[in-house]
Amino acid sequence: MHRSYYDCGAFLFSSCSSVSSFSSSPEAVAQQFIEAMNDQDVDKMAALCPPFLDPGQEDIEDMLDSYSGYDVTFKYEGVESKEMYDSDDLDDLEEDISDYADKTIKLQDACDLEFSFNVAVTMSGETYDQSSTYPITCIKYKGNWYLYE
Repeated sequence: MHRSYYDCGAFLFSSCSSVSSFSSSPEAVAQQFIEAMNDQDVDKMAALCPPFLDPGQEDIEDMLDSYSGYDVTFKYEGVESKEMYDSDDLDDLEEDISDYADKTIKLQDACDLEFSFNVAVTMSGETYDQSSTYPITCIKYKGNWYLYE
C-alpha cells in the first residue's frame, strides 16, 4: 500500500492540539483515543480534547475516510514514558494555551506521555502490522485529563 497507514499517528494527535470526555489519567486519554480510532468514532476522538479548543472533527473524518475500504485495527499497547511538568513549564503551557484559546485557562497539571500502539491493515487476505510509539501532551483541566497535542 503506497499510502502509509502509519501516518495516522502524526495526524491524529496534531488534530487534537487545536477537543469533552472525562478521563481520570493521561494514560486513560491515550488508551481511549486508540480505542476510538479502532471504532472509527469521530465524536469519541474529539471528546478527548479540551472543551475550550476546536476539535477539528472535519479533519478527523477526512483521516478516517482515508482508511475506507481497508480492514484497519488499532490496539493500545501501553505507556513507554511519562514526564510531569514542573510549575514553570506548567505556567508556560498555560500562557500558550490561553493565547491560543483567547481566554485565560488555568491548568491543574500536564505531562508529556509516550505510548505504544499497534496498527494492523488487512489487504487482499494479508495482514500487515506494526507497533509504533507516539508522544503526546496531556493536560488536566477542571479535574479531567485531556489530549492537548
